[in-house]
Amino acid sequence: MANDAERLNFLKCSLSGQPFLMINHFSICNRNYELALSVLKSEYLDEDEIIDNIFQDILEFSCKRDKSYTSLTGFMSRAASLLAELEGSFDCSFSNNCSSGARLMPKILFSNCPREVRGELIEITGKRIPTLSSILQDAREAVKRHLIKGDEVPGCIPNTGRGSSGNVDGNYVSVNCLLDTGSGRTYLSSKVLQTFGSLESIGLECDLKLTTILGDCDRKFREVVLETGVGAHCSHSLPVLVHEDIDISVRVEELDSLLDEFQRLNCPLAGRFHRGTGFVPIHGIVGLNFIQQFGTLQLVPCLRGKAFSPPTGLVPFGEVQQFLCSELFTHREPECLAFDSVIASTADVKPSHLCFVLESQSKYEDPLSDFFMDSDVHRVLEKLFSVESLGIDEQKLSNYDEQKIAHFQHTISFKDNKYYVQLPWDDDKIYRVPSNHAVALRVLDHVARKLERRQLYNDFLQVFRDQEREGIIEEIFVPPQRFKDFIWIPHRPVLKSDPTSTTKIRPVFNFPSLNEATYQRVNLTSDLLNLLLTFRANNHVVLADIRKAFLMIRLKLEADRNRFCFFLKDGGRLRCFRYNTIIFGFASSPFILNYVLRYHAAQFPMDNCRFLMENRFYVDNLVMSDDNPDELCRLYALSREWLLQGGFELQSCNSDHVGI
Repeated sequence: MANDAERLNFLKCSLSGQPFLMINHFSICNRNYELALSVLKSEYLDEDEIIDNIFQDILEFSCKRDKSYTSLTGFMSRAASLLAELEGSFDCSFSNNCSSGARLMPKILFSNCPREVRGELIEITGKRIPTLSSILQDAREAVKRHLIKGDEVPGCIPNTGRGSSGNVDGNYVSVNCLLDTGSGRTYLSSKVLQTFGSLESIGLECDLKLTTILGDCDRKFREVVLETGVGAHCSHSLPVLVHEDIDISVRVEELDSLLDEFQRLNCPLAGRFHRGTGFVPIHGIVGLNFIQQFGTLQLVPCLRGKAFSPPTGLVPFGEVQQFLCSELFTHREPECLAFDSVIASTADVKPSHLCFVLESQSKYEDPLSDFFMDSDVHRVLEKLFSVESLGIDEQKLSNYDEQKIAHFQHTISFKDNKYYVQLPWDDDKIYRVPSNHAVALRVLDHVARKLERRQLYNDFLQVFRDQEREGIIEEIFVPPQRFKDFIWIPHRPVLKSDPTSTTKIRPVFNFPSLNEATYQRVNLTSDLLNLLLTFRANNHVVLADIRKAFLMIRLKLEADRNRFCFFLKDGGRLRCFRYNTIIFGFASSPFILNYVLRYHAAQFPMDNCRFLMENRFYVDNLVMSDDNPDELCRLYALSREWLLQGGFELQSCNSDHVGI
């Protein structure tokens, strides 16, 4: 970074909660960077406590008597990291063998080693008490020597396609694994290792953060060091991450025909398959740390497709038809769902449920109107300003709020000029939201018949065709027996008679259950009263809005997309769709949009334009005010350029100044 002002700005953007509040009052300038650092250090950087905790962690270690000494080797790796941190960050000397720390620490670590491992270390180093560096570097070699000499042989991790695991009696267990060149580590289901006994006795528990294209999550794994190899030949020790939920089994159409074809052409497969089921069990992921044992992973022709060729056999990949001759492969088009047949088999719903969706009221009767003499206008205005004046700075965030916001920020990603987010759900409620497919189908039947009588249904469908063309929605095939596995949102049309309106008909969705299950306790929308006062503060104002703002933010997880599914009648067919974006009417959409806009603005240097993008948006409407028309033109052009870089198009510019 060029200067301390930019460093201070970056520091503010990186913090949240109490640390952010402690330095938020510092203005962005060079001299305040060191002041902000000193405030944070005085509050959180207690060097004595950090050093004491690290030493306590080392002193309290107790080696578990597992078969492969996983806890010991894992502890030695952790101890090396802790000691490097003490020496690099807190001036504790361990690299100099003459220092007191370098003399005391080897005794502590050496005494924590099992007797047999201590003997191997003495034999390797030739010293009664090895040096600190020797213990940290040679502990794994000492364990390996002892295991070779002894009767115990650790298990073997499965390889690509099919692997074998050897237990203490020399037997083997085979398992199918997914070959994943995008994963650095190798993973295995805990069910595979049940042959070797309890995982608590052979592994070390660890917390890891998994990062994938779908998002991030924290998981608890047990790391187990196993002897690995290709096929039945074990030759390398490899740390494997074990978890009970690793099960990525799949169903494959024409599986029996595939197996017959491979057998007929004498093409041995690496995996094991069960005939008559169409089911392929997969209980592990082979990552790069194991794939590198292959030496070369050759890609070879296989029927009409390609396959990897590890020593255990072929690992074909691609579509089924690439490995079947034309007379064996039966092409199956997605089943066409007849609308009338599906409606006839759909359960009836209560009329009150249909009325709730089809006849939603824009205004409900006020039960307190008979007790107050004030006019409706006065009471509504009072409520408006009392609600909208609650800005984020005035709210007291609980720990739950801070965790939810921090987790949401961590899920934001930017790809192909679009922002992707993971929706912030209330974990206790989202899994209780019903499917609602019966209500959605009955509402669609009513809406379609009504619009067809008025010859408006094609116009209604055209709105969805346009959204499908822009990638906002996508068609999915869901058989009726699986409707219950998705959440379906009913929709109805809203007609506009305004001659200036470009869209005469548009859909409105109804999903109160989803709104109740989403996180919506924090209001990030700018203070409406302050925005209105900008009209009086300066001579000129510019108003603009973002085109289809909500629909520009994509949903990262398929689970989120499957909660915004809906039906359409197209001719005599029933078609199923789902949204790839957040949508209007979803309770968290304003929070998500405003947070993403602030997140995007933080990527630019602090100036007037960034201030406007962070503080002058009311949902998707931007309010700019200044005495200088030229400055307003510059700010509008610059903000439009910056927003385009995030996939947002600023449009509908209006101003009181003719030149603007």
